[in-house]
Amino acid sequence: MDFASRRIEVGGHAVGLLEAGPADAPRALFAHCSLAFAGLWKGVMKRLAGRWRCISVDMPAHGASARGDEALSLQLQAVRYVIGAAEEAGGGPAHLVGLSLGGAVMGRVAAARPDLARSLTLIEPVYFHLLTEAGRGEDEENARAMAPVYRACAEGRYHDGARAFMEAWGQPGQFDRMPEPAREAVAFALSHLSKDFEMVSGWPDGQIGREALAAIAAPVMLMQGERTQGSAKAILDELQGLLPSARREEIAGAGHLSPVDDPEAVAARLAAFFEAAEAGAAGKG
Repeated sequence: MDFASRRIEVGGHAVGLLEAGPADAPRALFAHCSLAFAGLWKGVMKRLAGRWRCISVDMPAHGASARGDEALSLQLQAVRYVIGAAEEAGGGPAHLVGLSLGGAVMGRVAAARPDLARSLTLIEPVYFHLLTEAGRGEDEENARAMAPVYRACAEGRYHDGARAFMEAWGQPGQFDRMPEPAREAVAFALSHLSKDFEMVSGWPDGQIGREALAAIAAPVMLMQGERTQGSAKAILDELQGLLPSARREEIAGAGHLSPVDDPEAVAARLAAFFEAAEAGAAGKG
């Protein structure tokens, strides 16, 4: 499978893209988790690119993408990048797929621009504000896991913060196995991401609420890893209540990073979901 990396410009800012698949095929857009880059989706994309044009977008301050306007929340800047990538690729509806941070972003894109969403797949999106609002105990679980990250970032120790973040939400020992340039890149990303922590659990200006999420019209699939944290599953429970017709899938043996842990299983679920969404759209036409 051939992958192509390139940059586009959105609002005067560089945005990195990783692409694979026929240019004239139906499109699928992917957004990765925090402290990753567009290549996280390679294992999934290579299994889908024979049928769909797959485009993975680097989040702001991640991979080849600039941070962009620092007066704007990183999540909201990322929404602009995804919309820009969709429009640059020809506009029209695409399958939107996001993991963790990317899930929060793709949910926002589907809510703000329903014309761009043929379907929406949310893999453990970081909508912790839904747990905070509901007073769920799983929110405290995440707060305990993230406490070393918050402390390190407050002290400007972003390498230590990235290590703690990956221990909580990635794979044990992942940070220390990375080459030095990669450790520098994720520490840089965290230095920007840490300014956006309030957008994950609080209600700052621009936070997406239950009403907007419940109004998403595209077909929705909610996905989780079997071994992921209880807080991630609790967020999907809240979303299932808002979107009762959403499909729910679990990837056996996977943790939070199910597209990395088992790309074959994730790709199979996505392919079936994409095909069903396209058949439904054709039926309505």
